[in-house]
Amino acid sequence: MSFSNTEKTEILSELRKVAAEGNRYHVIPYRSRWMVVEGGGAAQTPQTARTKDMAVQQARELAKAFKGEMVVHGKDGRIREHFSYRDAKK
Repeated sequence: MSFSNTEKTEILSELRKVAAEGNRYHVIPYRSRWMVVEGGGAAQTPQTARTKDMAVQQARELAKAFKGEMVVHGKDGRIREHFSYRDAKK
């Protein structure tokens, strides 16, 4: 999926709002989709999903693989759930 220049600008703006350390994956709403973004303003392209559940699954897999954290935001942008996989065994 590719984004228009306007969408890229909006995504980058949203990424800048996410204040977090590395290996923290945020599930955030974006228009009619959900995005998984790595915290700390990483240059990585956000992953998109049609549903919140799909985005949560993507974020969980990343957080487990990289021994990080997953932060799930609601449609209002507020944090709804926070999970740490830093001590999880693979």
